[in-house]
Amino acid sequence: MLFGFFPLIYRNLLSWRPYAPVYYLRLFEVPVQIYGFGLGLALMATQLPVDNYTQYIFPGMLVWMFWLTIIIDATYITFMKAFGQRLWGAILATPIKLTTILLADALVALVKGTTLYILFYPIGIWLDAIPSSAGYALAIFPMAVYMLMVTSLGHFLCSLARHEYDFDYIWPVFVGPMFVFSGIFYPLTSLPLWAQNLSTLFPMTHAIAAVRPLILGTAEMSVVVSHTAVLAGMAVVFFILSHHFFKKRLFE
Repeated sequence: MLFGFFPLIYRNLLSWRPYAPVYYLRLFEVPVQIYGFGLGLALMATQLPVDNYTQYIFPGMLVWMFWLTIIIDATYITFMKAFGQRLWGAILATPIKLTTILLADALVALVKGTTLYILFYPIGIWLDAIPSSAGYALAIFPMAVYMLMVTSLGHFLCSLARHEYDFDYIWPVFVGPMFVFSGIFYPLTSLPLWAQNLSTLFPMTHAIAAVRPLILGTAEMSVVVSHTAVLAGMAVVFFILSHHFFKKRLFE
């Protein structure tokens, strides 16, 4: 089933190499956003469980940044490879299976995201945004599961899309509400009950709930594990769905 898995990963990394500098420009984007939000919103953040508002929003901004970085690759770029360039069809003409293609894409996203997460550590220290270095190291595990989940979700959306413009619908319908109601800037308990219930449907809510307490050094491991398990379940479901619908389209 995994015939050609590592050569396929190597090929994906080679094709991505020219765009790597743009990918790692996120290292400069997040500090600018944190500085801007911190200056404005910190004046109103008097009821938060931390004195330093930068420390509060830093984990959420990381989760948000990884969403943007990975979902674009998993939707627009994947659509171009699978249906625009018909690259996946050419690969499937070899003994390589669809499962291998999806897993290789997910692993490449994980490798890219993990290196970016590691590089964010000195920036977080410089911003005084990481109270617990040990917690930041542990947070790489729920963050990795989150990266895989976003990749699987993007593949699922790609498997349903008939045109690349179809992805434009997810921004106002799904991403916008998730950005507001996932707890990046303020505790979810400050929202009305209906909004709190809505937030449980968003992957970012669970990622922030798992990552933030680890980085702040206030984590209860049972809570971290439960939210990470939700992300893992989403990842498996979206992987199965994306495989099903890609198989229907690529082999019909």
